[in-house]
Amino acid sequence: MKQALLRLFIVSSFLGLGVSLGPVYLSHLVLVGIVAAGLVTLVRDRGRLVLPRTASNLHLFLALLLAWYLVTCLWSPNKDASLRYLCYLAFGCAISWVVVYHAESPSRLTTTINILLAVMGLEIVLALFEALTTLRYPISPQSPLVGYFGREMLLEPWSMDQTTLATVTSYPTGFRWNPNNLATVLNLFLPFVLFRGERWLKAIAALAILVVIVMTSSKMNLAAWMLIVAIYLTFFSKRRGLYAITLALSMAAAVFALPLVSHSLEGRIPRTLDEALHGWEAVARFFSDEEYVGDSVTLRRQYLINGLEAIAETNGLGVGAGCSGEEMYQKGAISPGASRASLHNYWLEMAVDGGLLLVALFWLWYGYILVRLLQFRKKVSDPSIRYLNSASALSMIGMTVAAMAASSVVYESAMWLIYGVALASINLSLKCDPCAGAAT
Repeated sequence: MKQALLRLFIVSSFLGLGVSLGPVYLSHLVLVGIVAAGLVTLVRDRGRLVLPRTASNLHLFLALLLAWYLVTCLWSPNKDASLRYLCYLAFGCAISWVVVYHAESPSRLTTTINILLAVMGLEIVLALFEALTTLRYPISPQSPLVGYFGREMLLEPWSMDQTTLATVTSYPTGFRWNPNNLATVLNLFLPFVLFRGERWLKAIAALAILVVIVMTSSKMNLAAWMLIVAIYLTFFSKRRGLYAITLALSMAAAVFALPLVSHSLEGRIPRTLDEALHGWEAVARFFSDEEYVGDSVTLRRQYLINGLEAIAETNGLGVGAGCSGEEMYQKGAISPGASRASLHNYWLEMAVDGGLLLVALFWLWYGYILVRLLQFRKKVSDPSIRYLNSASALSMIGMTVAAMAASSVVYESAMWLIYGVALASINLSLKCDPCAGAAT
């Protein structure tokens, strides 16, 4: 019963806003059930609550992360925003910890991941229907039914021309409400498909995810997809030599062909695909000296400039949890009528909110986990654990790029699920072969 409740929480966390009523998600209710079950156990055992022993203590860094953000509230200019951000962080940490304590065996964790992949398969099918038809998931900003679920429809057809309306209504959102978040989640779980044995499934899933990402017009996630697939083919695939040569030639051809193809097809292809083909121009605009004009690329550049200035103004301590988008720090980058902005770069958000010390500690933790996963991938004999190590490592590599796409991923449960799976994989590796490395 206990493990079933933990698994339900993991799956419902993956669904996130996709199963919700207003601000209340199914995963929130399941977490309340887990806490209630823990309290019952505490009373029954007269104050003794014994958690399963873990082979490492790496998951405790998340408690330090949460504690530091709590300290930053002392100088935060917006206590309400900080409290909201702390709630996101606490819930995210709970997701990671539940995965760690749930994964007492490789079979248990791989079974849970298989369930998540099945749900992701349904989401991919839904996203393709959203991109190619007028079908909308009920809890979508473009769905006329969204009001029944405590949210407001964001689509205002009367305020858009036909081209803009056609573009907006073609963006798939799946269970995520936002197309960038959808693309990010698909990228984070793509490695868990690539390392499965079925070659045909890998190809179909990777191409389907690519189509969805292109239709979301998320250039950063398109880059993340390319990075994940390139690293998999070059370093992880059994035929990596042949794939590496083929990949290099394909990328070289694409560099020369994409500008020609995009300009020759201009006006004859969907705007989402046209934006993807012009991704190379977005990179050029980001590093150019053009004046700020308000498009997404120059907005991100302005966020970066403002964020670095805010870090300098606070002597590297950060502006406080959840306050990186406040108007006082993001002048010139706030949408008309809005009081705050989202930085669309989680790593910048962490630096501006939590300061340089937190970022340094986080990347030491993140890098150490990645190194251990890659080490255990070669040392551990259990194929299930090798699968978990390999997929988690590639997912964390892809996350370094994908986390710069969405407005923020602090409230996106997929990131916290990946942290949990990576930490659990290290624990399982140490249990399987204690001599594979020193205790962490």
